[in-house]
Amino acid sequence: MGTQLTGILQIAIPAADIARTTAFYRDVLELRFLMDGPNMAFFDCGGVRLYWPQARAPASPAPVLTSTFAPQTSSSSSRRCSRET
Repeated sequence: MGTQLTGILQIAIPAADIARTTAFYRDVLELRFLMDGPNMAFFDCGGVRLYWPQARAPASPAPVLTSTFAPQTSSSSSRRCSRET
């Protein structure tokens, strides 16, 4: 096979309420907040960017994977999603 999946750079998960989603992931789970914009928010989870766009219809039951190819590095296989202390 020519191209192999080596990592995930970003996961998009539509959210009905961006403010509530942001508060939960920032304040409860203590993930690192990256940025926000009109109707969207971004967090870091162990090197994977979590992207919440405003859901246009009832929330999708499954996340949408985007930007799935990443260069293989010695540290990429050991990264875990963790809270920043």
